[in-house]
Amino acid sequence: GFVAICLFFAAFTTIIGWYFFAAQNFKFLFGYRNLNLFSVMVLCFLLMGSFLQVNLVWELADLFNGLMVLPNILAVIGLYRLVTRAVSDYDDKFLQNKRPLFGPSEVLTNRFASLQAVIRRQIAKNQVKEKNSFDE
Repeated sequence: GFVAICLFFAAFTTIIGWYFFAAQNFKFLFGYRNLNLFSVMVLCFLLMGSFLQVNLVWELADLFNGLMVLPNILAVIGLYRLVTRAVSDYDDKFLQNKRPLFGPSEVLTNRFASLQAVIRRQIAKNQVKEKNSFDE
């Protein structure tokens, strides 16, 4: 009995934690409008996971974890030149006996200016939406 209760709470809190983590990422990427769709999808997968065979559930989990590699590989490929320039800038400063700083320099600032502006706008928009949702 005790082990079953502990297992239930461990599984339940893990599901809640992963849902919260995924929902925050989903809200950032797609906004609040589609969050209900995401929640329904999560519930469907939870129900499917409880009725399907264990081997199939693990295979699906492995598949979806493997699919998470794709955007990361694209990001690594896309940032390759930028990282190479940043490391080169760091090495140049080090060889000139300057204190190399790990942070944005002129090499990075121009490239990231538009991305930083997009992220700031998205964060501000999400904060307004969160404030409005709490006011209702």
